[in-house]
Amino acid sequence: MASLFEIGKTGVQAYRQALSVTGQNIANINTEGYNKRSADITEIAGVSGGATNVSDSSGLGVRVANIRRSFDSYLSDKTRTSQSDYEMLNDFVSKLSDLENMLLPSGSDLGVFIGRFFDSLQDVASSPDSISARTVSLEAGRALSSSFNNYDKQLKDFKSSSIKEVDVKLTEANLYLNQLVKVNGLISGSGSKEASNDILDARDQLLKDLSKLLNFTVDYESTGEVNIRLGDSGNGVHILQRSKAAILSSSSTENNLSIIVNNAGVKSTGIFSSGIISGLSQFYSLVDSVSSEISDLAQQMTDQINNIQTSGIDLNGNIGKSMFSVNSMSPKANSDNKSFLEFNSIESNPSKISQEQVLVNYSQINNNWEVRDSKGVSYAYGNQIQFEGYKIEIIGQPQDGDGFVISPLQTKAGSMKFNLNNPEDFAAASKNLISKNP
Repeated sequence: MASLFEIGKTGVQAYRQALSVTGQNIANINTEGYNKRSADITEIAGVSGGATNVSDSSGLGVRVANIRRSFDSYLSDKTRTSQSDYEMLNDFVSKLSDLENMLLPSGSDLGVFIGRFFDSLQDVASSPDSISARTVSLEAGRALSSSFNNYDKQLKDFKSSSIKEVDVKLTEANLYLNQLVKVNGLISGSGSKEASNDILDARDQLLKDLSKLLNFTVDYESTGEVNIRLGDSGNGVHILQRSKAAILSSSSTENNLSIIVNNAGVKSTGIFSSGIISGLSQFYSLVDSVSSEISDLAQQMTDQINNIQTSGIDLNGNIGKSMFSVNSMSPKANSDNKSFLEFNSIESNPSKISQEQVLVNYSQINNNWEVRDSKGVSYAYGNQIQFEGYKIEIIGQPQDGDGFVISPLQTKAGSMKFNLNNPEDFAAASKNLISKNP
């Protein structure tokens, strides 16, 4: 039977250890990643009876059975999900504000340049013989096309910046995954059922940091090791399986920025919906959509203004020529050509040129060029190929199978040009003279 003093001694020791745990919690209140601990105090059972002794059920005091770490997988998952959503929206709104400031600068947005140009055309219409009015309109037209070019360049810069930023964030994500592999190794190699609390804290802090970049689900092993799947469905592609981490990289097209997950050489597209990387991807798609709308506006303005311009007569008595052009079609020889070919592109009517990819190949047997575009297949002969609105002049002697690709180098907004060089080129007079019938 334990003495009263011995029982009291175990109580003092146990609660002194519990107070130390409380002190540790207070000391680490601002330590990032630290989880509160609590001491589990249990009874020290009495001595059971035997052949030579009598059982003692009064007990021998208390002891600290375990230093328990405060952790709930459900709450941790909800915290990470909320953080991923916040980081995505915060980054997206920040980028959206930058885009808005670019599109609508005070006093110099695209609408202002369009307004100035049409105001100057109104002055030319009111005084068609005024060279000064025509000169002002000439400069306003150049400023308008330059404004479209500048908008396109800035939008391209936004997309390029988004790609670079995603690559930086993916490098950071790969670092976290590799660190989690090491933590999983420490947990599995601890030799006990439960890993030490500081290792588990490090694990959860890495998961929290990773959730800022992208959203994922976590499967916990009984030992504390983690497996991670991308996205919030629970069935996404694995980006971490115990001791194996995937390599994340980016892939971009004109309108989409996606994440490629490489698991030991097996590549797949990662599907996820929140985190900074998701925000950047959504912003990239939005910028491309804005760029397309501005290019559509450039095309519509070009077509409508050119239709009016070419239906009139300029100050020299000539039929008006196209005022604007959005053509950037340029030929490029195939890299596997057997001969050396050069090209001249000659415009005749820029407003009729379709901005699309055209494939051209030479057949020596038929001595002709096979032309493939959105309309189908056609054939051309000689060293000049005629297209709607332009023609390509081929310099050199092609061999069988040689060819080239004609494609737009820029968007319509980026390639917009003002074609008039002189004030007299504005076709402000009608082709038809209307007079009273005597």
